[in-house]
Amino acid sequence: MGPSNNLWSWNERSIGWSLMGDPNAEEAVLLIHGFGANTNHWRFNQPVRAPTSAHLAIDCWVSGQRSPGPP
Repeated sequence: MGPSNNLWSWNERSIGWSLMGDPNAEEAVLLIHGFGANTNHWRFNQPVRAPTSAHLAIDCWVSGQRSPGPP
């Protein structure tokens, strides 16, 4: 099973994010992609350690499911 894909909205903007693993685990890892990528680039990395920690991947500005930046 792969990571869950979600959308978080705030102040008329949205950010794509995915979570895999136990959200209540003692260890959490935040995955931030590089330029031109998105949360899907972590889909093969997240399952490796998901049984022992939570892995949260977010979409950076104007990437993936994220809304465009300010005008």
